Amino acid sequence: MAEKDERTLTQALGGGEALRGLKKAMKRIFKPEEDLLQRTLSQITSIQACKDAALTGEEDVRLLAVCRLGDFGSEARETLELSLNDGSPVVRVAAAGVIANLGNKNTITALENHLADNDENVREALEFSIGWLEAHGENVPYAENVRPTIDEAEILEVESTPTRTSDDVIVSSGVSISDNVLEFRVTVTNESEELATDVTITLLSYPADSLQLLGEKTQTIESLKPGARGTRMFSFEIGSEAIEGEIITSVTFYDSSFDKVTAKAGNCFVRSLYSQLRPLEISLDEFSDMRKGRAYWNREHVVEATPKSLFKLTEDILKRKNLHPLRVESEKKEDMFMGVVVGAGMGRYTSAKVAVTLTSVGHAKGDLSKLRIDVLSDSSELLQIAASELFESLQIAIGADK
Repeated sequence: MAEKDERTLTQALGGGEALRGLKKAMKRIFKPEEDLLQRTLSQITSIQACKDAALTGEEDVRLLAVCRLGDFGSEARETLELSLNDGSPVVRVAAAGVIANLGNKNTITALENHLADNDENVREALEFSIGWLEAHGENVPYAENVRPTIDEAEILEVESTPTRTSDDVIVSSGVSISDNVLEFRVTVTNESEELATDVTITLLSYPADSLQLLGEKTQTIESLKPGARGTRMFSFEIGSEAIEGEIITSVTFYDSSFDKVTAKAGNCFVRSLYSQLRPLEISLDEFSDMRKGRAYWNREHVVEATPKSLFKLTEDILKRKNLHPLRVESEKKEDMFMGVVVGAGMGRYTSAKVAVTLTSVGHAKGDLSKLRIDVLSDSSELLQIAASELFESLQIAIGADK
């Protein structure tokens, strides 16, 4: 364990061998003549997009995203702890430093769990971080250190705090989109052995930059007998192409002793772009022209699927995502298979154009494939959500296809 002293975390880490690889990587990334990654990271404006980049981007982008996650405080803690398992020692070193910079002693256990890392530099960074936290950290509740997101979500008033929390009243939620309305569904199930009365569901936060609540922020269920369930719907008018953020609710009720109790409501993360698009019928020549001067983003993934089956799934996804198919073709050379699908759509609200290219490559008889997602758009704000939503949909489709 590193000796505790009064140095800052930056000084402590900067003085050892652990960050030499990190410094070299940062110098490589921030070459004066090559600022593409800096511009790319500047486009990652939401915490969810930053989390995606930290876990799925190229090594340099993952490194930058991990550093950026420190700006979001404890809200990024889970992703930072996952990054301690990254395949790159440089990213693991950075994650250890950023976690320590949160100043939260409650993260020490996660750091200690990785002290057996097979890389000496990572082990040294972990030891420095643990030592610094033990000397200077505080016991911060999990939700503290979260940056205000007033510009991303409307924070609503919270009523009086209940006396206890119940594990027997279960809350589940989900969303559906039709035309220009998003429906948020909350279902409460009473699995306790006593009556729950005045069940109150209150919206605390939602992505107000893209959704407008239609109706009241609070709905009630008069009572739920043991084993009973009730559902309430909240409707939002959609006001932009990109919807991304958490819908947060609180659920309270009164038990048989007339004590006010809270149920564990959790958060419902919403990401939607393609439901707000309409197919854009353009030619390949127009697509080539569209590529000039547009914002651009790409990402690659290795997926458990044959390249041919992956190609078929990308073709199906294209149709379901309101994208007009511009190109759908595949070829096999020797034992390699490659398939390409290209589609384009236009936003219903701002008329922003989005074009997507999905490329599937792999050994024809292999069960692993590389998927590349290329996205270009008039609006840089749509790039991350476009790639993330496509990949999520493909993951679900691959799982269902097995």
